[in-house]
Amino acid sequence: MIKSKEPFDPDEENMAEKFSGNALTCLNSLLFFGFIIFLIYLLFVATKAEFRDQLVKLTGLALLLYLLIGLQMFYFKVSSGYLIVRNHYLPWIHWHYKLEDIGNISIKKYDRLSRSLRISIKNRRNSRIFPAGSLRDEDWTALKIRLEQAALAVKD
Repeated sequence: MIKSKEPFDPDEENMAEKFSGNALTCLNSLLFFGFIIFLIYLLFVATKAEFRDQLVKLTGLALLLYLLIGLQMFYFKVSSGYLIVRNHYLPWIHWHYKLEDIGNISIKKYDRLSRSLRISIKNRRNSRIFPAGSLRDEDWTALKIRLEQAALAVKD
């Protein structure tokens, strides 16, 4: 999903500075992996007749949990002309914003969401929120500094 009307050069993304924490050791991932380990434990402990009926339901629940956690696992890349938003768990989800088209950026902590980056485009009424559960405080600080170097006003 490209949010810019002009074609995006993939080399631009390869040269961009990446702001991403460790997706495997953040709290969201640890909760998901803990649930998967619990499912594997149930697989070995429960009898097959009991567990077979519940396996489909638990697998569906695991997929739903993967999707919900994945929607909070964005990371960011900043190049000379673009802000690129990608997802650790859902790699087909990505956005490219031209820096000159961005009107407002804010970093906020919403209820029941990881700390998020809110991007508003100039001359548009809507904005988009990208929860980034893998970013640590140092990553947020570095991202804020880099966006301010790109002449964008960032609200905390």
